Amino acid sequence: MKRLNFIHVLIAVMAVGILFTACRDHNHTTIIIDDSIEVDPVFRIPNGHGFERQTVFVFHARGPKKKAPEECSDTNENEDFSELGARLSEAGLFFDYHPIFEPTFEAFEAVERSFAAWEVEIGNIFDVALYPPGNAGPERDGLNVIGWRRFVGPGGDFLAAAFITENGVGEIVEADIFFNLKHKWSVGPVITPGDLTCGEQYDIQAVSTHEVGHALGLGHVESGSDATMAPSARRGELAKQTLTPGDAVGAVTVTTP
Repeated sequence: MKRLNFIHVLIAVMAVGILFTACRDHNHTTIIIDDSIEVDPVFRIPNGHGFERQTVFVFHARGPKKKAPEECSDTNENEDFSELGARLSEAGLFFDYHPIFEPTFEAFEAVERSFAAWEVEIGNIFDVALYPPGNAGPERDGLNVIGWRRFVGPGGDFLAAAFITENGVGEIVEADIFFNLKHKWSVGPVITPGDLTCGEQYDIQAVSTHEVGHALGLGHVESGSDATMAPSARRGELAKQTLTPGDAVGAVTVTTP
C-alpha cells in the first residue's frame, strides 16, 4: 500500500471527526479506517506483547435521509459473517454509557437491549452501566465508552463508529462506540424477525446492535442488507435489532475458544 506522509495521516483521521495525537498519546497505535484506508507510516512502539492496533469501523447511512419508508423488511436470510481477527478476552468487557448529549432519555434502555440480542447467542459476557458524570471520548484510556458526539470534517456524515483496540496477540482490550449527533435518532418499536414495521428516525437499538458486534470481534459483511453486521442502514430501519443466522454463527465463532 502506498505510504502516506503525516499530512495525509491527519486528513484520514479527521474523516472520522477525531484528531488522534499520534506523536503524543497514541504513538503505540496503528489507526485503520474500516473502508480499507490504512494510515501508513504508523507510529508503533512494542508494548511487551506485540503492537497494539486500533480499527475504526464506520457505519454509514443508506438511502433517503429525510423520510423513512412506509414498509420495512427483515428477511433474516443472511448466512455470512466476517471476523476482525481479534477476540474478546475471557473476562469480556465492561462498558460505561455516558448520557451527555443523548437525544432521548430512552437511549440507554435501547443500548441495553442491543447487548441482550447478542447474549441470547453467547451468554453474558458484557456488562453495561449508566455513568452520568462521564464525558470521555474514544481515547486509548482503558475505558470502554458508549456515547454521543457530533463528527465533523470530510466524511463525517456516518451514523456511528466503533473504535476497537487489539493488543497484538489476538485480544480486544478496549472498545469505544459513539453515535453521530448529526443525524436524527429515535427509539423505535422492538421487533422480531420478519417484522415489517418501520421506525421514524435512525434507530438507536438497531445501530447499537451493529456496533456491539464489532466489540465482539466481528467485521462488516456485504451480503444481505438486513444483516446486523451489514455496513449501512436506512432511516427507519429496525431489522438490525435482530440477528440473522450469519450474525449468530459469527458471534458463537468469535467467542468460542
